[in-house]
Amino acid sequence: MSNLPGALGGQTGWSRHFFDPIPTGDGGELRILRDAGVYILALPPAEAEREHWQIAMEFLISAAEKGGIVMMARIAMLRALNHGEPDPALAPRRKRASHQATSERHIAVAPLSLIPDHETAVQ
Repeated sequence: MSNLPGALGGQTGWSRHFFDPIPTGDGGELRILRDAGVYILALPPAEAEREHWQIAMEFLISAAEKGGIVMMARIAMLRALNHGEPDPALAPRRKRASHQATSERHIAVAPLSLIPDHETAVQ
């Protein structure tokens, strides 16, 4: 059994911890599954019935009552909290050297006949 928070070791049910607290955007943090469930239940009914919040609640229930994966509940909560906001800009990645550029490099290699004791080393 793991000793990591959020694993089944130590916490069970709605008291299971998220690996990292989830910031709510209003200065609050959701630390355990119960916090996230209460957060959703406190939403206005019209908002709580929206699909992204329903999905988040399904993953919370799965993690709390059926031994589901806490990280999936965390991801669903983050997606619900950030619904409608543009995705954060990804940092540009360094371009890899193309295969052609790699194959055009020439490495100087001495012929085996120039290596001393080549004949005895091969046998």
